[in-house]
Amino acid sequence: MRELAGELREELEEKKFHALSIKALERLEEIEKLSKDVRGRLRR
Repeated sequence: MRELAGELREELEEKKFHALSIKALERLEEIEKLSKDVRGRLRR
C-alpha cells in the first residue's frame, strides 16, 4: 500500500492540472481496497 501511495504521489506531483489519469484512478482503487481489508482485519 505504501508503494502504491508513493507512486501515486509522484504522479500527482508531476502533473500540474486537476485531472487524474486512468492509471492514477486504478492506484486509488487498489489503495482503497487494501485499506478496507486492513480495517476489516483490525476489527476482528
